[in-house]
Amino acid sequence: MTDYEFHQWFVGFTDAEWCFYINTANNVLSFRFTINLHLDDKEALEFIKNRLNCGTIFLREKTANFYLTKIDDIKTILIPLFEKFPLNGVKSLDYLAFKEAITIKLDDSLSKSKKFELITALKDSMNNKRVNFAMPSTHTIRITPYWLLGLIEGEGSFCLNDPKNMGISFSIALTYVQASLINAIKYFLDTYLIDDVHLKASPNYQEIISKRSFLSVKKNPQIIVIPLLKFRLDK
Repeated sequence: MTDYEFHQWFVGFTDAEWCFYINTANNVLSFRFTINLHLDDKEALEFIKNRLNCGTIFLREKTANFYLTKIDDIKTILIPLFEKFPLNGVKSLDYLAFKEAITIKLDDSLSKSKKFELITALKDSMNNKRVNFAMPSTHTIRITPYWLLGLIEGEGSFCLNDPKNMGISFSIALTYVQASLINAIKYFLDTYLIDDVHLKASPNYQEIISKRSFLSVKKNPQIIVIPLLKFRLDK
């Protein structure tokens, strides 16, 4: 995988699995970009760490965690990457707040108290405290194959939904506030050219739907699902 392909994959994976944290406890400002996975997926974090050439991995009883906490690494590696390959989902809003907080932290013209005031306000608008999900007017969704692969690694689901007839399906589920993103994914899949060799996983599989993708809203109105492909195993 080239650097260009990795960066797109990493952004897609980040759209699925990451969090930006700001800590203001004990009158000290600290910042953390983190990816938390099951322990079985620690190799994915090692891959990311090696390709970025920064960060730390912590292994716990059931989880593996990638942390990037050094301001210099955030400033010179992480932010330039996301500026070149912007995040597609609503988590980009947390990135923008995080980036602004870093800028404030490094602004020597501001007093310590003013920095805490401004950064605390940004912190209180992020992650599970976010109530405004309106994207900037300049935001553009850009779907690429490697970005989608990264998202699938984090949000894709493979199911055996009809054991009797060996029916299997694959889907992506995102929160309802990301409806525009999942519609963009659907459009990409419906229009992206895939030759027959790559579309058919095996001669033993038969595609049983005419369209590649469709949308459905589950009983939970917060979740929107895009089932991508359904296959039936030939007897």
